[in-house]
Amino acid sequence: MKSSRILYLEVLRIIATIAVLINHVPLVALRYYSGTATDTDNAVIMGINHIVHFAVPVFVMITGAWLLQKERPVCVCVC
Repeated sequence: MKSSRILYLEVLRIIATIAVLINHVPLVALRYYSGTATDTDNAVIMGINHIVHFAVPVFVMITGAWLLQKERPVCVCVC
């Protein structure tokens, strides 16, 4: 079966991938520089972390959209 690409799902996947990177990199930096980080640094990094938490549900949504395409029938019968 030929795999067809859906443009908006590909764009969402790119955005979600960037959001995951934005989520992980500042948290590692905060752990590494925890002794010198100010309260403002902590607040900014945690704010960014909370803003990009949408990425995991977006990945789940994309997976569901790919699995439940009209061209792929879903069989729920138990043999």
